[in-house]
Amino acid sequence: MLEKTGLTWEDLKQKGGFSFPDVYKKYEKDGFSTPSKKVELANSKMRNLGFDPLPRYREPDESPISTPELAKEYPLIITTGGRVPMYRHSEGRNISILRDLMPHPLMSINPITAKELGIEEGDDVVIESPRARMEAKAYLTIGIHPRVVQLPSHWPGMQNVNLVMDNERCAPLIGSTQLRCQLCRVYPAPYQRCGVKRKK
Repeated sequence: MLEKTGLTWEDLKQKGGFSFPDVYKKYEKDGFSTPSKKVELANSKMRNLGFDPLPRYREPDESPISTPELAKEYPLIITTGGRVPMYRHSEGRNISILRDLMPHPLMSINPITAKELGIEEGDDVVIESPRARMEAKAYLTIGIHPRVVQLPSHWPGMQNVNLVMDNERCAPLIGSTQLRCQLCRVYPAPYQRCGVKRKK
């Protein structure tokens, strides 16, 4: 790993780190990282594998457009995979100082939508999809579309977003779960975790 730096392990320990110099316009010498070494608007690797070489929009298997009847019952769209600074993937939730910063997963929801659903900041909420339900706390933000809720990943138990996601109909070609397009409905938890019923 140190070969390209010209440093020994002892040198690196004394120096404390190494930064590779920035090299600009490498493509003028080496071309691009494509089979043709040119900018490829049509992906030659995809064409050679027998797939469409151009990116095209494909409506998700579950959406207000592709499944309008289902969207009447589950009118909101889930997006997941966002990160918060104190946690990276599944790491750190067992570290008390980090857990103090964010002790519960926060579901981002637009204040307009939250008001329509009778949800207030910090409320315990249930997120339900055609598959199952999960729990989180409401975080009201104007930074999200009124028809979308953002759910964090990698929480355990009933706070695990995988409970509500579809892992059967995966994205074509790459086979990943469609993490930013599942349908759901959201409602206040029947009781708040502190044991006090919500005000009507």
